[in-house]
Amino acid sequence: SGTVLDHEMKIKAARYLPTDDTQIPTGELALVAGTPMDFTSFKTIGRDIKADFEPLKIGKGYDHCWVLDDYDKGKLQEIAVLQSRKSGRRLTVLTTQPGVQIYTGNWLAG
Repeated sequence: SGTVLDHEMKIKAARYLPTDDTQIPTGELALVAGTPMDFTSFKTIGRDIKADFEPLKIGKGYDHCWVLDDYDKGKLQEIAVLQSRKSGRRLTVLTTQPGVQIYTGNWLAG
């Protein structure tokens, strides 16, 4: 069934938290539009993971927090969907938190 890089993901977030070179959030909110961080519509995770984009170079891939659009404190909201066209599996992520951290296993061996 491939790797997670073959799966498609959609995140209901127009902004993410950039990090410094030690991967600590800077406190800035950055727009995802026009960047490899844009998952506002379904996109294969591996499509842009090796892009010439500093935030991806620092973390060797995705290891970032996306900030939920239209966050309503305490309300359970859909923030992300991960799906495999190959297997037909689909995972929907709900949260009461203002964001979601996506990590693609960049520092794991094997």
